This record gives sequence, C-alpha cells and structure tokens, in this order.
Amino acid sequence: MTSDEANGRRLAVILAADVASYSRLMSEDEEATLSTLAGYQEVIAGLAAEHHGRVFNTASDSVMIEFASAVQAVRCAVAVQRALNRGNADLPREPDASRLENKLEDWLAARKASSCWKDVWVIDGSALETWLEQRPAVAAWHARRTLSVKPQEGVRSTDDYWQDFAGQFNPMLTEEVLLCERDDIAQQLIQDLLQPSNIVSLVADSNERSPWRPPI
Repeated sequence: MTSDEANGRRLAVILAADVASYSRLMSEDEEATLSTLAGYQEVIAGLAAEHHGRVFNTASDSVMIEFASAVQAVRCAVAVQRALNRGNADLPREPDASRLENKLEDWLAARKASSCWKDVWVIDGSALETWLEQRPAVAAWHARRTLSVKPQEGVRSTDDYWQDFAGQFNPMLTEEVLLCERDDIAQQLIQDLLQPSNIVSLVADSNERSPWRPPI
C-alpha cells in the first residue's frame, strides 16, 4: 500500500466532454437533439465501462468519466470520438454556412435599402451566446432584466452591486449624494470603462469598502 492510499488519497483522471452548439441544436429541433444525445450517452457509457471508467455526471449535454489510468482515459476518448464521428455521419448535414451568410447579406442589404428603419442588424444566436459567455457581467444583467432571473452567485452587474451597496444605508444612499462634487471623476470613469480592453484600477479606504474582497 502506498503512502497516498494509506492517507485515503488516490490518483484519478477525469474525462469531460459536452455537445458543440448544444443551445443552437436545441432551439432548432429539441426532440431530435435529445434523442440523439440519449443514444450517444449510452455509447459513451459502454465505452467507458470497456476502458474501466466510471461515468459520474451526465448533467444536461455534458458527461464526466473517472479513470484510474491516464492511458485508459486517452484510449476511451479516442474510441468515443471515433464512435460519435460514425454516428454523426448518418445525421442530416448542416446547411452550407457560406450560402446562409450570402443570403443574410442580401436580406440585410434589401432591408437597409427600403429605408424603413434607421439601421438594421443581424445577430446570430450562437455568436450572441458566445459573446455573453465572454462577458459574465453583461450576462448577469441580461438574466436579471430580460429573463427576471437573478444569478445566485458569481459575477454581478453594476446595477445589482449598486442596489446591494446603497441598500446598506438608512436612508438609502442615492447617486446624487455619492456623486456630489465628483462629476469630473464620474465622467472620467465612464470614459475609461468605454475604452476597449482597458483595465480600470479602483482604490478603497479598506477591504470592507472595496468591491473585491480577499478570500478568507
């Protein structure tokens, strides 16, 4: 018995995978996507067992498998990839993205030429999802304002942080009081925040007043 085993510790290799473009596939055909996913999960579970792995999480479109050997984990990953590639070959092919883009460009040009609107934009759903993933504060704002869902943890929007901060005072702190004789500083901060890829340094008198607190 090794010292790690004696101390109750052991080596574990985790194989994690999920479905590419899962949100888009669900929006296009939820029933077919879930059916395909269920079939693939059975295939993955079978291959995991063959390679001495243990599936311990299949939440949503993800799967997580535990192995005691890195070699078995890699072999299983290769086997899964090959099996799913064979399965994907039998699925309906996705439309040619270049043709869709050309059609969108033609549609966009026609809408703009009609002069019915000041401007017309086309926002791809997958691109929007990726954009929100890269900007968690915006995603939190969108969830609160559009979906009426307040994130329970993680990044908060500036509006949410202000509401929590201002509510600590009695009477409640207002923007007018906070910004009294600080108009120049406020305008400078806004300009800094609007700059792309800019880092803004915030200074506080203490940890309690800082928007970031060191871990305990």
